Amino acid sequence: MKILKFSSVLAAIFAVFVFSTASALAASTGVDWSNRMITVVGIGFDSTDVQNSSQAKMLAKRAAMSDAYRQLAEIVDGVSVTSETTVKKMATADDVIKTRVDTVIKGARIIDEKPTTNGYTVTMQLPMFGSASSLANAVLERPQQKIPFPNPVMSVAPTVPSYNSKTPVQKRIEIVGQMNITMQTVPMSSTIYSNLIIPLSIINLPTTPKATQTPQNPSGIIYDAPQTVYDNNQPAKTETPKVAEQPATKHVEQVPTKPAEQPAKKSAELTAEEKANIKEQTIGGYTGLIVDCRGLGLQPVMSPVIENSDGDKIYGHKNLDYDKVMEIGVADYSDGETITVERAGDNPLVVKAVGVEGILMGNPVLNVADSNRVLIENQSSGFLNELHVVFLN
Repeated sequence: MKILKFSSVLAAIFAVFVFSTASALAASTGVDWSNRMITVVGIGFDSTDVQNSSQAKMLAKRAAMSDAYRQLAEIVDGVSVTSETTVKKMATADDVIKTRVDTVIKGARIIDEKPTTNGYTVTMQLPMFGSASSLANAVLERPQQKIPFPNPVMSVAPTVPSYNSKTPVQKRIEIVGQMNITMQTVPMSSTIYSNLIIPLSIINLPTTPKATQTPQNPSGIIYDAPQTVYDNNQPAKTETPKVAEQPATKHVEQVPTKPAEQPAKKSAELTAEEKANIKEQTIGGYTGLIVDCRGLGLQPVMSPVIENSDGDKIYGHKNLDYDKVMEIGVADYSDGETITVERAGDNPLVVKAVGVEGILMGNPVLNVADSNRVLIENQSSGFLNELHVVFLN
């Protein structure tokens, strides 16, 4: 009886050990976007239908490697390449990409292998960027030509940051993270709003009448100003909304406006006067960009694009040096708990996203004023060209 009880205790201890080990392995596997690495642990068990223990371990190792390759294939299929598609969809549509993906999976590196009490484990890693055998090289095509960054929207004044070069980076993140974003009337004719996700938790909806979009602020998005907003319960209209009549006894604060002297320019060549105006508004010295997307549901993708609320793409791999993208990726991802933002340098420009765009919710969206500040500062410091970009998610 004592022997039976002792055996039961040993069996329970062994079960706990196996469960704890499996849990630890599971916690260390999967896609690590911070380090741009995919890691899996394959497990194989000893077979009883063998002549000796050496043969059992050899077969267990083969089983572990097969299990690791299977896991890699499953994980890679689910990786989001852009905000619109995954590796699996790209491989299904293109046999060349499928062959490349299969090749990089088979070339995954074994970083650890060891026998266990009743089997064998093999740990494999597949880099997402950084080498010729990376996943990026299999799915991201080299653009035929590099697209230049767009020019700022000249009819919208750039945001003035609420911090200076002496403000610690963590304090900048805290300041921007606490900003109150008010959504005003937005140009619903823009195609961006078919997939734009804006959590209601960050939107104030005062009961003041709606205001029309102004030439100085076509995005309709401002910081810390109790202005009238677009009513999300109303159907989208492509024409300019009418201004509701205000009661004579009620005062509604208005944003100071100044009629634009000429149409807004985005990618067109700027005039000498406009270039001088941009130079005058430049703060200078920024080493990188941090986009605070926390609370918006941003999902990591291999090739994200920063857009503005007019639907203009202001940053993506087609604007960048392809070889640099293959080396370090378009941007780093960092969570809000253990923020790691070294990539943006010691004097980063920090802005808050107003939403995320795309079927897979992978593209941060900035208001036009913030995107103008980003583009103006990049013309001075070139941090976008160097891919010094971090997304907080």
